[in-house]
Amino acid sequence: MKIKLIIISLVTCLFSQSVIACETPNLEDSKEFDGVDCFYDGFARVMQKGKWNHINSKGQKISEVDFDYAWEFHEGMAAVEIKNKWGFINQSGQIAIPLKYDYVWDFRDGQALVRLDGRSFYIDSTGSIIKKTND
Repeated sequence: MKIKLIIISLVTCLFSQSVIACETPNLEDSKEFDGVDCFYDGFARVMQKGKWNHINSKGQKISEVDFDYAWEFHEGMAAVEIKNKWGFINQSGQIAIPLKYDYVWDFRDGQALVRLDGRSFYIDSTGSIIKKTND
């Protein structure tokens, strides 16, 4: 019982710190966006008319393209999706890895797990395959 209480306390503490650490953009015209997320790696996700983009600390969109979905930045890359195909943009808002994957996960330790045509593998920040999985 004591171990369960310790685990619950630890999880509660970690969750509360992550909520407190969330810094949201201070936008003068917040009506421009339907939703604004926290900053990650210096950028925040925003939703406008059902499409996603990222803004910098000045509240400016970084990409000319609006996406069907977008994740937060991790290691300088953000996963983005258009018409069920995923890829990555860099912090300049440019497509760094083409939107051709069925699904992608965030970059961690310089690599991202991706899925294409039923096969999973890891790519680097240039989109080169660096490791295949056993699936």
